[in-house]
Amino acid sequence: MVTEASFRHLVGAIPEYNLDNQQEPYRSVVAQYEEALQHLVGKSLRDHLPDLYEPGGIITLEVDGYTGATIRSTKIISAVRDALNRGPYEF
Repeated sequence: MVTEASFRHLVGAIPEYNLDNQQEPYRSVVAQYEEALQHLVGKSLRDHLPDLYEPGGIITLEVDGYTGATIRSTKIISAVRDALNRGPYEF
């Protein structure tokens, strides 16, 4: 079961698309990624990681020109799998 999840880095193809940007529409798109990731908290990865293959069904935030279905949630899936392979993060 996932007890906590957060992004350390989230950067897109353009520099403005990152966790620190508060300008729209970038901040709202990042919020969609965060909503997708938080969907896993409190749930079994075995049962709910596949939900991210259809993010339009779990993301409620809508952004001008972007819907939940347009985010690249496969990147989240890949990051979660990588994290599981690496083990607990230690600073």
